[in-house]
Parts: sequence; structure tokens; C-alpha cells
Amino acid sequence: MFVTQPTLSKTLKTFEDSIGIKLCLRNNMGITLTKEGEYLKFALEHIVGDLGNAFDYAKAMKRESGQTLRFVAPSAYDTDENFTQFINAIKLFQKKYPAVAVESFLCDFRELRETLDLGIVDFAITQDFVLHNMPNISLKKVSKMVRHIMISANHPLAASDEPDFDAFNDEVFIRIAHPDNDYAEQQLMVECGHYGFRPKRIDFVPNFLSFIHDILNRNGIGICGQLSNLDEAAGMKYYRLPEIDEGPSIVVAWLSDRLTPESKLFLDLLKER
Repeated sequence: MFVTQPTLSKTLKTFEDSIGIKLCLRNNMGITLTKEGEYLKFALEHIVGDLGNAFDYAKAMKRESGQTLRFVAPSAYDTDENFTQFINAIKLFQKKYPAVAVESFLCDFRELRETLDLGIVDFAITQDFVLHNMPNISLKKVSKMVRHIMISANHPLAASDEPDFDAFNDEVFIRIAHPDNDYAEQQLMVECGHYGFRPKRIDFVPNFLSFIHDILNRNGIGICGQLSNLDEAAGMKYYRLPEIDEGPSIVVAWLSDRLTPESKLFLDLLKER
């Protein structure tokens, strides 16, 4: 680390004092992390890695010459049947315009909005409710979402072939965090009302992986698209819901003052399909 041991020890002690947590245990055998230190090491490693990747990407953007199409989509993009149309359209675009490099960013709702708002990507492919109250964007609705009740195959309510909507009144529903959770909760409550039930409550989780984890562990039920990598053999069961006029749609969205030539080519291709 190019510093002396006393300097490193002093820096570590100063850091411990500043956060009020003892991170290391020192003895004649050497130094080990406390449980708090182990947790912080685990929690911060990926943040430091993401920070390094961000700097590398920013440098790459500066160096780039030539045509590039960048888009951001939800974490479930590759597996949610609602995005199949876009996956096929991207493949067709790459075949039709081989000189244009295509880069994708998959992330959760908060990061998706930020990625679009900062102009890191040319457009977003996402559910319309994700972009609620987001200024200075234009969007094109492409299709209505096919919605499913997502429930653990081991959940008692998964025993029947048809959903028991009355029983869902007593269930907790899981939703991925949104910058405006009040709106997200209201939107889900309205949707459930059209199906004839009202959840016991809605719990928000920080990301897609937590959403899947909680449903598989019977901590709640979700409403989303059917995921190709999570079938009944993987512990998940789905009940397809009827389409409603007020249901969410899949959209393409871009900054109103930043429609790149490559994005326009992609939108024109979507119109042809």
C-alpha cells in the first residue's frame, strides 16, 4: 500500500473513531475484522467496484468514435416475456445496422431513471409507471403489459389451478422501491381493485433480487410479467391476470431534447414491426 505500518494503523484508528465502530481486533497473532468490519467490507466492495467501473466507462465515452446505441431497461429485461418484442427488435437492429454498436444497461427503477435523466443512455425500455412524474422526457407506448400474480410454488394459495382473489385480501404484496413509493402503492392498489381484491399491505424492497427472494421465501406475493428463468420447477407459480384499460404499458422513453440519430433509426424500426 506504499505506507508504513504505523501510518496505516493511525489512519485505520482515525477512521474507526470517525464512524464510531470498531472494525479490527488486534492481538499477537495479527489483525482480524470484527463482525461489523466484515459487514462493511461486504457492503462496500461492490460500491467501490461500481465506482471504478463508472470512471472506466466515462473514459471510454470520451474516447469513442463511431455510432453507438445505448439503452437502459429493468433488471428482468432478459427474462420477462413483456420485453420479448424489444429483444427481437434489438437483434434485428444489430443485423440491419452492423456498424452501430449496441450497449445495454440493466438496473432497478431508481437507477434506471437516473441513467436516463443523466443522458448516460439514448433511451429507456421500461414500464410506464417507472417514469411517473419524470420531467423533460418523451415516450412512445408500445404494448400493454401481460400481468401475472407471482407466488411461491410452496405457498398455500398456489395449490389451486385458478387464483383465489378473495384470499389475496389477506396477503402482503411485494413491490420494488420507486422514487415515489406513495404513487407506486396507490397504482398497485388501483390495479388490484380492478381484479377484485385489496392487499393486506404493500412492502417495498430495494431491488429485483430482493423482490424474487421475498416471494420465493413466502414473505409476500408480487404482480409482474412471467419470468422465463423462474418457472414452477424453480419454485415459482404464476396466475395470468385479465388485461385492464388502466393497466401498465411498456414504453420507449428518451430525453425530449436528445433524440440521437441511432435512436430514431430504432424507433423507425419499431414502427415497421
